[in-house]
Amino acid sequence: MKTKRMITMAIAAIVLGSFSVSYAASRNARRTRQNTTKTTKVSKNSPKLVESKDYTCGSSNLKADFFDNDIAKVKVGKKVYNLKRAVSASGEYFEDGKGVSLHVKGDEGVFTVGGVDKSCEVAGKKSTSEKQAVTYRLNDETLKNRNIKVEYGNDTAKVTDFNGDVHNLKRAKSASGMYFEDTDGVSLHVKGKEGIFTISGVDYSFEQK
Repeated sequence: MKTKRMITMAIAAIVLGSFSVSYAASRNARRTRQNTTKTTKVSKNSPKLVESKDYTCGSSNLKADFFDNDIAKVKVGKKVYNLKRAVSASGEYFEDGKGVSLHVKGDEGVFTVGGVDKSCEVAGKKSTSEKQAVTYRLNDETLKNRNIKVEYGNDTAKVTDFNGDVHNLKRAKSASGMYFEDTDGVSLHVKGKEGIFTISGVDYSFEQK
């Protein structure tokens, strides 16, 4: 009788042990699946690189990585800036709220840091300083067949107007195209082969000959 009871207890212990092992294995499997699910979710939420561009900004080189979460990671030398997309009337505008910003449109842009604007162009693109002098024909009927001549330099434009007067303009920030001005109110706004030349408060539209 005693032997039978011991055998029964031994069988019960084996069954209980098997159940414990099976339960532990099932619990570990559930934990593994949960961890895998969490890892997958984190991976799905990671920002993806949409585009990467190298710019030449004067004597500095700038690299901008654009991500699908409206973030632009800008690297200049050893410095890295994480900028967030902001509302812009034209092109794409990113800023960090601390005075650092990047405004790009097409192959051109303006990088601002420390209150200083730097004109940028996609690396490898023919720079402004390499452009030859361009002659534009005025569209004004009163100045028919009159031209203005523009010599582009490094963020400068030397304009010889329709009267033969010369104006040395400096590049300024623009939401679109290239914009140059001086302290006397003379300005030149060029976009493609067309633009506006302003002098003495009067705007003259023109097109490339």
